[in-house]
Amino acid sequence: METRNYSEALNEGYKRLHAQIEVERAKPENAEIQERDIVKKSVVGVVQSIKSTQPAEEKKEEKPVELHVIPEYAEREPEILRKEIEVLVESAANSGLEQAVRESLKHSSFVQDAFHDALVDKLIPEMKKRGILK
Repeated sequence: METRNYSEALNEGYKRLHAQIEVERAKPENAEIQERDIVKKSVVGVVQSIKSTQPAEEKKEEKPVELHVIPEYAEREPEILRKEIEVLVESAANSGLEQAVRESLKHSSFVQDAFHDALVDKLIPEMKKRGILK
């Protein structure tokens, strides 16, 4: 199976996420919080803005990227929940951030939170590489 670079799949979502990170950084109440928390708040901000918009058109099927990133606290959960989280992270890599967020809204709050945490853990190194984070 051919595996694409994770960063290629997220290019479209990075612009939106980068703008949201800048908004969060500018808030005085976020002056003393860690980068990871700013990224997480930014992902939540993007999720909220996507919730309020119309669903986007479905993109054509691409070769999937397999990622296995589960937050530590979710490792103890039933396999079905872990699989839901993995599928959402893989969807972010294959279909883009916005599509994955839309899909996540169909799941429980626990799965959504774990997906956000997994996504943040995957995004931080990529954003550092791109110079968005230090």
